[in-house]
Amino acid sequence: MKIDWRNAPEPSFKYGLNVFFNPKTLGLAFADEASGAPAAVRAPEGVLVMTLAEALADAALAPQVHAALDAKDGREARIAAWHRALAANGVVVRVPDGLECAAPVRIDLELADAHRVENLIVIAGANSRVTVVEHLRSAANAPGRALRSAVTDVIAMPGAKVTHISLQDFGARVTDLALKRGRAERDASITWVECVFGGGFAQSRAVTELAGEGAAAGMKTLFFGRDAQQFDLYQEVRHLASNTHADLRTNGALLDAAKTIYRGLIAIEKGTKGCVGKQKEEVLLLSPKAEIDTVPNLEIASEDVRCGHAASVGRLDKERLFYLMSRGLDEPTAKKFLVEGFFEPIVEEMRAAGLEDMVQCLIAERTAPLGVQC
Repeated sequence: MKIDWRNAPEPSFKYGLNVFFNPKTLGLAFADEASGAPAAVRAPEGVLVMTLAEALADAALAPQVHAALDAKDGREARIAAWHRALAANGVVVRVPDGLECAAPVRIDLELADAHRVENLIVIAGANSRVTVVEHLRSAANAPGRALRSAVTDVIAMPGAKVTHISLQDFGARVTDLALKRGRAERDASITWVECVFGGGFAQSRAVTELAGEGAAAGMKTLFFGRDAQQFDLYQEVRHLASNTHADLRTNGALLDAAKTIYRGLIAIEKGTKGCVGKQKEEVLLLSPKAEIDTVPNLEIASEDVRCGHAASVGRLDKERLFYLMSRGLDEPTAKKFLVEGFFEPIVEEMRAAGLEDMVQCLIAERTAPLGVQC
């Protein structure tokens, strides 16, 4: 059904750090048309890749695809309605029961459109194992300004293990509105690994439901902002069943006048037992004008749980810097080692995806103002 997104309220929000989204202020305009052409997809043998239309015509897959498309968006009303109205195209990745993929599913996108709306749905069959890697960047001939809305759904059937890895390095005049939704059934796990480098304004929402006993969710986020970039990052895990586990970890750094708001939520439903939820955010401010607001939250409606959260924001440790310099390193090299070491736990996750060198170079490029060259 075609949705008239024009009747929805104009999206506009602002946080205390002046992290804001307003299409008019950003020079953006929602359009009646948007590209939804599938990105380049490479999949290992046995994995089925199809368009939304093909998946909806498959009687076995159609109910799950419809459920994903009809799920709550959670973003501003006009953004959600605009996405729903124009997201006619997309990609569905189906991993058969019991298949353990030795190589990842690789999705490469070079953004060359002023407006782009897309869906990715990953359905992992029972006891399967798969890693999906998305590499997102602007094309050399990209337009001056661009608006992208993307929704990724991961459905992990009982015993399935799914890892989704994304590296986003769009140009500075791109507004990226990304939503990730996951549902893990009994003994299944979903791990999100996200690296956010690009976009003048980048919003990322990741919401995972642990629907079956023994399910687990992991979220590992790396962000590095510079100039006047603004990042709006939100992570949520909902424990709907007993003996479920969530681990949220975020490492970020900000240069120049970059600003970020990070919000995390672990919600444990009433009647569950033995749930474990952890959040940890660590951020380096590498400029006096850089700002971040971290807002970890816990909503606990059960007594039999183990939950905690921690957040730290600071500068480069002067004692560690002095120690490295006392061992013969010059100041730029010492700073390079400190910043790279800070990000190493998440960079390590990119190694299997073949993106480790690229992430390390992006980090080194951003530390150039500190005297470090890539």
